[in-house]
Amino acid sequence: MPLVRIDMIRGRSTENTRAIADAVQQSLIDVLKIPERDRFQIIALDAGLGFERTTSGAVIVHIFTQHGSTTRDKQRLYRTLAQRLAASGVDGKDLFVSSFENGPEDWSFADGRAQYVEGDLAVPGHCPIHDHRRATGVARGQRRPPRPTMLLCTRICCRNPPCVKPSTWPYVLSSSPAR
Repeated sequence: MPLVRIDMIRGRSTENTRAIADAVQQSLIDVLKIPERDRFQIIALDAGLGFERTTSGAVIVHIFTQHGSTTRDKQRLYRTLAQRLAASGVDGKDLFVSSFENGPEDWSFADGRAQYVEGDLAVPGHCPIHDHRRATGVARGQRRPPRPTMLLCTRICCRNPPCVKPSTWPYVLSSSPAR
């Protein structure tokens, strides 16, 4: 769930502003594989940019997201943004992109609570089964105590099945022993 802030010079039409926002969203969907419904954008007009490179004006895209994107992913995202925004009339020389990565402890969606940390929300792109060491406080290399009932993760994000988790997680019960 990236949070995106798009700064641009006032004077663009509503349609052009919408096209820019749509191009940014589609780039995130295509490159970072975020769900289409995860559209959290702040559009700021005349936010004190203080510089211009061409007559169309600067567009600055700030992307706040959780850790996990590789350098290649980011480079591909920057290229995709430039290509899609060019179709919306943004000159490549006017495009500035900054990407900020942080962890689940850095997000609060309501009531002053860290919903990812408190377990109210699943961390995007992270399987709670693979992240069980962080969730249970077991350090890397240590063994966790055996659990009587184990579950098999059925989420798409799991690439190393079979992964198991104590029965407190809402996953399919596995008839195979824990590995």
